[in-house]
Amino acid sequence: MAMPPHLARLRARIGHELIQMPSVSVVVVDDHARILLVRHAGWAVPGDAVKGATDYLADDGGRPRPDTTAR
Repeated sequence: MAMPPHLARLRARIGHELIQMPSVSVVVVDDHARILLVRHAGWAVPGDAVKGATDYLADDGGRPRPDTTAR
């Protein structure tokens, strides 16, 4: 997988320093208490880095949260 351009620009500036990026993961459990795992470099729960304003941080499996700041 190629490095996204925004990350490549950041790497060019800071070198190999640690980058802490927001990310989300979800634990999917079925009726038999089995957990869904995905295999990348190893086994893990599904998830990904948050890429921008169009991504949602939600505790409900990725569905957008209602706006809680509007009055």
